[in-house]
Formats: sequence, structure tokens, C-alpha cells
Amino acid sequence: MKINPIFTVITPSFNQSAFLEETIRSVLTQDYPYIEYIIIDGGSTDGCVEIIRKYADKLSYWVSEKDGGQADAIRKGFEKATGSIFAWLNSDDVYLPGTLRKAAEVFRTKTADVVYGNELLIDEQGADIGKRLQRPFPKRLALPFYVYGGYMVWQPASFWTRDIYERSGGIDPSFRFVMDPDLFTRFILNGAKFEYVDENFTKFRIHKDSKTSRLQDVRRSERKRLHEKYGKHVPPLLRSEFLMRKIGWMHKFMFMARG
Repeated sequence: MKINPIFTVITPSFNQSAFLEETIRSVLTQDYPYIEYIIIDGGSTDGCVEIIRKYADKLSYWVSEKDGGQADAIRKGFEKATGSIFAWLNSDDVYLPGTLRKAAEVFRTKTADVVYGNELLIDEQGADIGKRLQRPFPKRLALPFYVYGGYMVWQPASFWTRDIYERSGGIDPSFRFVMDPDLFTRFILNGAKFEYVDENFTKFRIHKDSKTSRLQDVRRSERKRLHEKYGKHVPPLLRSEFLMRKIGWMHKFMFMARG
């Protein structure tokens, strides 16, 4: 991809007005001009709509109406997309300055379907509390890692081509929690090439009202669905959460030791 790609970024929003404006500004202040920004709000009643209206003239599209949840909102957003590179940024997360420019450079210079970087972790007040370092993906273990856990690309710090998204069937709106592992598993099954960039791309916010904090029972149930849906594609000896998590830990430790 030689030309500057157009990024379509979707933000699904619902009653997170405390964080939404920071999310919006982190997209609109990127030092990369080719951005299509779409916000799909699920009918918020806490002031989100007023915040979105404040930036409406800088958005490519926005709507506030009842929907089927986060995955449904994301899918609706991508149905409006015209860009060649896709991503979604949740309404409590933040892009770091220069993220889209750095990702665009990789798409311009390498043959990649998915480009991903590192995440910083922040708390409710925006203070740094940790970091999620990524590593290059082991091709032969990518599928069992995604289906059974142990190691995966963090969705907020990732970008992918329209082509791989459409070939893989897009977001499955029946998922509430693991819509991104489900989507990325289909990327792998469709031969996607993953390219890692050792840069901090995003800030992922951890707070008491986040889905990550509240829906662990849903997460466990949906992980089981992934096992049932894709387990047949994984070699029998690797169909184990315990084993894949151990291998994933060793994979990360190996790269940390090299660094």
C-alpha cells in the first residue's frame, strides 16, 4: 500500500460521558489528516449526546439511537465506513499522539493485514497504572492462542484492512465481550498477516463501570463459545486453556529476556 490510507475509526458510546470527550479529542487531534471518524451512540441519557454534538462538524457520521449493544454499534459503524483501514476505539480509551501516523507508515511500507502496538493502562482519573507490551505473533500458534487464550493482540492498539475485515465476515453482534477475539480468529483463518510495532498506541482505561470489570461471567461463557466454534481448527494437543496460557507466558518471557 503506497498511498496514505484513510483510517475509519468507530467509537461505540453508551452513558460514559465522564470519558467520551477525551476519547473524541484523542482521535481528532492525531497528526494524520486522513481520518474518517464515526460515533455510534446507543441512546445515552448522561450527556454523551451533548458532547458528540460539540464535535459534530468534525465527525464523518454520528447517531444516537437504541441498538443491540457494543458489537451491534461497531458493526453499524463499519457499515458506514469508506476508509481502507479499520479500527474501533471504545468511549473510555484514548489514542496516544502520533498513533495513526505510525500505523499508516507500516501499512504503506509493509504487506500487512493487521498492524498492532502496545497499550498503556490508566485508571479512572487517567493516571498511568501499567503497560501491556506486545510481541510478534508466532504464526503456528496464533490460532490456538486466540481460541484458548494465552496471548493475543489488544484490540484498542490494533488496525486492520477493510479487505481482511470483509473477507472475514465482520463483527458478530451476538457477542457482548469477545467480539474482538472472534473477529481476529477469523482474520487468522483467512490468512491475515500480523505486523507488530514496538510503539505505545493507546491508553486502556480500567474502572469499576467498564465491561472488563463487570462482565467476567459473560466473558467465560463466550470464551467457551469460541472453543466450540473454532476448536476443530486447532490441533487436538493444543485444545487446552491451561496449556496455551503456559505457552503464552513462555513466549512473552522469551522476548522479554531477549530485550
